[in-house]
Amino acid sequence: MLRWHRELLARQWTYPRKTPGRPPVRREIRELVLRLARENPTWGHRRIHGELVGLGYSVGVATVWRILHRAGVDPAPRRAEGSCRAFLSAPASGLLAGDFLTVDTVFLQRIYVFFVVEHATRHVHVLGVTKHPTAAWVTQQARNLLMDLEEHSRRFRFLIRDRDATFTASFDAAFTGAGIDVVRTPPQAPKANSIAERWIGTTRRECTDRLLIVSERHLTSVLTSYAEHVNTHRPHRSLDQHPPDAAPPVIIPTLDSTIRRTRILGGLINEYRNAACPPPRTIMSTVKSQLTGRNQNFGASHRPALAGRRPLDARTCVRASRDASVPRPHPAPRPGAVQGRVSSRHQPVWRNW
Repeated sequence: MLRWHRELLARQWTYPRKTPGRPPVRREIRELVLRLARENPTWGHRRIHGELVGLGYSVGVATVWRILHRAGVDPAPRRAEGSCRAFLSAPASGLLAGDFLTVDTVFLQRIYVFFVVEHATRHVHVLGVTKHPTAAWVTQQARNLLMDLEEHSRRFRFLIRDRDATFTASFDAAFTGAGIDVVRTPPQAPKANSIAERWIGTTRRECTDRLLIVSERHLTSVLTSYAEHVNTHRPHRSLDQHPPDAAPPVIIPTLDSTIRRTRILGGLINEYRNAACPPPRTIMSTVKSQLTGRNQNFGASHRPALAGRRPLDARTCVRASRDASVPRPHPAPRPGAVQGRVSSRHQPVWRNW
């Protein structure tokens, strides 16, 4: 009874609200606040509020803070720190990695391959192949690389290399003159140049370990074909399964699509592409195939009758296709001409025209 009396008093003295309270924040404003916070890690809630005011949105500072807090977005100092992966991938567009690949021939001779890999695109530059790498040879290959990069307007800031004796001061000076700083890896630390080491392992597993190399010329030809395959077709996981130099495919496969294979290095490596549909048969090709006996509607006895006539040119085919729809009487046979037997669906064809 007492509880009932308390509830009755509460209902008696509780006044109904005239308005439902503060209106909710619109959905597009919440999404815009979260987008600005995601795209600008150094912006706090007051900086985001100022950007919203500049865009014409009427919203309070506390509302922006509340949206970020409920979405679990950390304050600006924590978001600005970033992750180790983001820190390492940020300068990747300006990094080069150089190293040597060794290949042993069938005559137990060792050949050295000097190459450079671009970190951002994984594009490989096979610079030279030699049995006796010297400091002068390596420096000249570096100059050739710089001229090629300048021609394609590619800018880099750092070159990562190991402490090999062939990388002398002249080699470093060639890159320093082009505005590229040379960074040496620690001693006996191949993982410090992991991109170059990864390409060495991939090349050995997919190419050189499956072939018998005879000479420098043979190895140059093999690596040129393989480097072109890597740069234009081979997918890379760091590039979302796309090759370094090729754009994403724009052809949508259909039920009638044809997949064609291209053999690289004699079939050691295969490339697959979505071939286009064969072109439709034109009127000229159809008429020419009929006149030459290639049409499947012609009987077998018709082909020997056409064996002795001269081949048709393009003008004859055009004239035949133009006059095919005009009914004309059958020409009278010439003296000495032998009539060939054809299907009833076609006109008589004479051996001598």
